[in-house]
Amino acid sequence: MSGAQEYYDSLMAQGYTPEQAKGFTQQHFPGFSPAAAMPAPMAAAPQMGMPMGAPMGVMMPAPQMAMQPSSGSSPIGYIAVVCVVITLALSTWGVLGGSWLDPDDDEMGDDVEYQYKLREVIFIASMEDFIGLEDFTCEEYFDLLESDADYSKSDFEDEIGGEVSCEGDDIKIIMNFSDACEASDDDEELCETADAGLTGTIILWVAIGVGLIATLLIVFNVFNIGSLPINTQKFGMIAGISSGVLVAAAVVVWMIMIPDLEDGSYGLNVWLTFAAAATAIVGGILVKTHGNASA
Repeated sequence: MSGAQEYYDSLMAQGYTPEQAKGFTQQHFPGFSPAAAMPAPMAAAPQMGMPMGAPMGVMMPAPQMAMQPSSGSSPIGYIAVVCVVITLALSTWGVLGGSWLDPDDDEMGDDVEYQYKLREVIFIASMEDFIGLEDFTCEEYFDLLESDADYSKSDFEDEIGGEVSCEGDDIKIIMNFSDACEASDDDEELCETADAGLTGTIILWVAIGVGLIATLLIVFNVFNIGSLPINTQKFGMIAGISSGVLVAAAVVVWMIMIPDLEDGSYGLNVWLTFAAAATAIVGGILVKTHGNASA
């Protein structure tokens, strides 16, 4: 019996099919053709989970390794955290501070400091710019009024619907638009400004609340913290985008409700708040595209 036939028979004895035994044998003995087929013995059942090995000396192709999902998010995912933090910072600044309107300097005077917020305006001016009195400080002016006309700062506050204080020689007025609306017997322009500011403030606070939820979900996702019983990638995306849409809606609604700007323009905080809307939406998209799918 030839060596090729012996090799073929040994493969058959190990439980290989005739086609497999012939193929392996021809790798070592090209042109080999088996003799009369031998009855194949009962093949031993392979162990569970273990594939049948290749015959000795025969190289089998290596199986392709299955791609496993990443156990962590892409470094770009960390940008999502930065985006939602920026959104929270700018949105909070929009509610508590900032400058939403820039009135015409020719109307206000070059030396008058002012800051228009959503719900109030702050003026700081010298007595000369305020009422044309060059030789009086703020305290001297109200002392004079109180002694001569029995008119105090509290009377002035009730009249304008705001708070008055002296800052050095200058006068500082903090006027709440809603209070000023009531004090002015429902002045139409003041009341429209008050309604716009109140509506924008409410929507922004809701957006900040949603932004806090988005920040929590995105941080848990990016840092692969699996303690929350929800899909942080999916709901982080939804919360981030929702927060951005609400921030943008707050600004748009405020711009629609505010009286027409005849002598001024929108302030820096309007554009910064729009930027906050954009960063929230970008953060939501990034956690979806580069977040941790396993968290």
